[in-house]
Amino acid sequence: MRRSGCLILVLLGLLLPAFGREARAQSTAGADTTLGLPEFPRGSLSAEQLAEVAAAIRRLEANPLASDAWEANTSLLAWLIHSPDVTVNVCARMIPAPRENALSSPAAGMQAMLSSAAFIIEHPDRAPDAAAVNLAGLQGALHSYTIIKARHGDRARAASLERLLRLQERGELERHVREQTARCAEPG
Repeated sequence: MRRSGCLILVLLGLLLPAFGREARAQSTAGADTTLGLPEFPRGSLSAEQLAEVAAAIRRLEANPLASDAWEANTSLLAWLIHSPDVTVNVCARMIPAPRENALSSPAAGMQAMLSSAAFIIEHPDRAPDAAAVNLAGLQGALHSYTIIKARHGDRARAASLERLLRLQERGELERHVREQTARCAEPG
């Protein structure tokens, strides 16, 4: 298994239990939206199939409170782990701590990985630019977080995500991501 796949599996081990216990029940309570995502096949996918995966990730990003969001997250992350077509090199500095807020942080962390994958599919020429991939992942995570927070208010508030939102509002998120990505690339 690729090193990035192992890292994703470790992160999933941290993220999924937290999301599964409290957040799954709370975040989708009363949800009237379903994503209805298909199971994506294992192995190499055609360009059309990859476009469908990216579209599914974008639907999840825009509907993190859908009644089947948990299933969509786990299905898409399982696809990503086994995908020979898309590799997301996760910079742990960019992923919100899963235990910071069980209602929003795990979902944002998973969405960051998935939004990074969608960006790689949509912009394969930019896939080598780790900072651009990380920025796209964080932007997707912040989009989902603002939706979750709009529904659940301060119960969903996560300080690390609030800090990133402030950087985004001031137009400083890209600089921050580039700095953090460079630090992730340092040996050590």
